Amino acid sequence: MKTPRLLTRALLGCGIFAVFGACAERGTPPLEPEPPRAGNLAIVAGRGQADSIQAILDQPLVVELRDTRGNPMPAADVTLYSEPQGGQAAVLFAPAGSDAFTTPLVAKTGADGRLSVRMRLDSIAGRATVGVRAADLTDTATITITSGKPVRIDASPRDTTLYLSVGYRLVATGRDRYRNPVPVQRTPSPRAAVEGEQVRSPQLGRHYVALQSGTVQDTARFSVVPPGVIAAQRGGFRPNSSTSFKEVVTLQLDGSNRQLVTGADWTHDVIPRWFAGGDSLLIFEDRPHTYVGKAAFGEPGMRAVNLRDLTPRWLAPTSDNAWIYLSASAEYQEAKLGYQIWRMRPDLSGAEMVTAFARMQFDHKPDVSPDGQRLAFVRGYFHGGPTELWIRDLATGVETRLADSVGLVRWSPSGTRIAYLTGGRLVIADAQGGTPQLVAAGISEFAWSPDGAHVIVAVAPQAGLAARLHVLILATGEAIPLSWSRDKDTYYRGPDWR
Repeated sequence: MKTPRLLTRALLGCGIFAVFGACAERGTPPLEPEPPRAGNLAIVAGRGQADSIQAILDQPLVVELRDTRGNPMPAADVTLYSEPQGGQAAVLFAPAGSDAFTTPLVAKTGADGRLSVRMRLDSIAGRATVGVRAADLTDTATITITSGKPVRIDASPRDTTLYLSVGYRLVATGRDRYRNPVPVQRTPSPRAAVEGEQVRSPQLGRHYVALQSGTVQDTARFSVVPPGVIAAQRGGFRPNSSTSFKEVVTLQLDGSNRQLVTGADWTHDVIPRWFAGGDSLLIFEDRPHTYVGKAAFGEPGMRAVNLRDLTPRWLAPTSDNAWIYLSASAEYQEAKLGYQIWRMRPDLSGAEMVTAFARMQFDHKPDVSPDGQRLAFVRGYFHGGPTELWIRDLATGVETRLADSVGLVRWSPSGTRIAYLTGGRLVIADAQGGTPQLVAAGISEFAWSPDGAHVIVAVAPQAGLAARLHVLILATGEAIPLSWSRDKDTYYRGPDWR
């Protein structure tokens, strides 16, 4: 017989079994497996490629996404993007087999956990960064975008003026159709030298640097001139205005250190002439009833005197500053009786007639030889006919006709030669006779250099373009344009060289 303790144990054992049996019959839901989480995102192909702007790269960009257990993650969203460069995306993306390039692009991975996209380069050259992103994972790659075929060359300055052995920096860059930079090859002319971006020449004259980028060619030019300071009238139209201006300026021959001498509201052309020594200027308005002004070089202001009684037309100081010669008439009337060559002291006193008065005859454009013994001037007639170049011996009064159809005459600094304009042609003749030498054509005005080796000329305007100044090397006949005088809105005339 079982004891109660044993019975209790049996019942408990049975009860426990029953309870567990009942639980087993009802059952419990199984635990769901944890979803895979992105563990690694990598660009596995397409890195480091290079091509020119607008190109579609040969290799696609291949991205692989795996979970934390290393298994591929299919049908997962991946975002592809390009870091902005120059204000715009550098690389665009399109699904395989599509030409719909865009950025950013969101696409799904395949069964193997990979995504392959095409890449097209945009229009800005440089090193571009492309990135991929999935969940909180990212990866990047670098793509190099090179410039396209050059279509033009940007160069600065394209033209400039220098003194001997002074170099300048020539910046030249080729550009493709999207303005991306392309290297440029520089080849100097025979008398010039190029070192990197620095250009120079040890010889006076006109020089150039040939520029080439791919098949595109261009040229940068520069002038090398002798040292000197000139005074000239500068005129034109004020910026953004239809108002014209005329002023007298001084400046270096290389165009530097321009200084305003007088900016009066002149209605006629204003002609400056240096006094001997080059420390002051004689300035006159090219019309009757002119004002004569004397301006100290480099100082503001001008002392002006109205010579209405003499009605001067042209003035020229002598080389010793003892006299100012001028074309004038004390008897000038509306009937145009004529005017002659006069002279007066620099203080405008002691005016006296030099050439004789003759009705309907005008003597003008005087210039006195450096030794003060001979007067060159132009004689014309109101009734028509050619103007004439005359030389007057100031001691004897004897006059000799030298040439016809002359518009302007200037003695050389040595007094051995005389230069004059005839029909726009610059001619130089020996003062003692001989065959005149044609130097240049298309000239409106000129002046000798102090050493007599060069002449500065104003080229007559053509086709509405402003006159340009050139330096003529008399030994070679080469004409050197002064690039700073070619501004389309301004012009220079009446140059005088000290």
